[in-house]
Amino acid sequence: MIKLKWYVDPEPTGPYRSFQRRGWPTCYNGNPDKEDCDVLATIVSLNRDGYEGYYARATDLRLKVRIYFKVGGEHRTGLSKEEFSSIAEAKAWLKTFYKNNPQYYPFKEK
Repeated sequence: MIKLKWYVDPEPTGPYRSFQRRGWPTCYNGNPDKEDCDVLATIVSLNRDGYEGYYARATDLRLKVRIYFKVGGEHRTGLSKEEFSSIAEAKAWLKTFYKNNPQYYPFKEK
């Protein structure tokens, strides 16, 4: 079963928060706070800006998805060829990608 859990970094706090950028959504194959899991993908902004809360519903963004996977025991990354205008569109693409290419999903050994 393919499980995708998305998380967003908390907003920066403290005296130097204006110098920090909030990370874009990251996808895991479990809950990183409660279990050992792998990073599957991150959403990447082509405008090189930090994540803002209102981007969750925006439809005029320039995004791609960076996928993390193993080939022959080596860690690799790949960037989607498609460009997305919303976070929901990028998430849907990743779900379809894993349905069509299950060999890239890190299934846990039982």
